[in-house]
Amino acid sequence: MPRKLLIDHAIAGTYHAVDADYLAILDEGETLKLVREPDNKYDPHAVRIDHGEQKLGYIPALYSQMVSALIDSKLVSLRATVGDTVVPKKALVHFQLWLDVP
Repeated sequence: MPRKLLIDHAIAGTYHAVDADYLAILDEGETLKLVREPDNKYDPHAVRIDHGEQKLGYIPALYSQMVSALIDSKLVSLRATVGDTVVPKKALVHFQLWLDVP
């Protein structure tokens, strides 16, 4: 199935969620899990990004309303992956969000 890149950006809040040693194990292209948090006290459109069971951070607020609407619609398939930039000492992880196009 073809994919269309929607977002290539740093994960928000990584420095609060995980330590640098954990970030060092991430590989470019690894699949990440998107988790809606409609009860999030800071953003009702919050979408958490997890690596397995480990929380990495969130979709940046700039994109959260769009991404949460796409997830909630259940009409499209989204896939998040680790991007090409992982800097453990700065707690910086880029992610890519892909839309699967039928």
